[in-house]
Amino acid sequence: MNEREAYLVLHKASGIKPGDTVKVLRTAKSCEMGWNSGWDPRMNDLVGRELNILTDHRDCGFSVDGYRWVLPFFVLEKVADAPEVSEIDKLVESLRFDSRTTSGLKALTAAIIKECKK
Repeated sequence: MNEREAYLVLHKASGIKPGDTVKVLRTAKSCEMGWNSGWDPRMNDLVGRELNILTDHRDCGFSVDGYRWVLPFFVLEKVADAPEVSEIDKLVESLRFDSRTTSGLKALTAAIIKECKK
């Protein structure tokens, strides 16, 4: 197993996923431990901050809310898991991208009625 493959195994094992809140613990060296990206000195300002994970870019790391950089798993500590998404939220989100909204609106209405009966 080469360094890049080892990075991917550990990246996945970190359990970090989009929606999670993480704290940036330290800086990294470019390409450290098989990370397929570089550390820009301006990223130093992120150390100590809590940020939300937007996207998993695998060997390039994770993108975080509000910044264009990607961070490797080994500088991050998970603070909180991604919040649970309700069935209603999922349906509303799906309607935003669905041009056939009639069936989507019926499903949303049914989910709201079910939720209100609880």
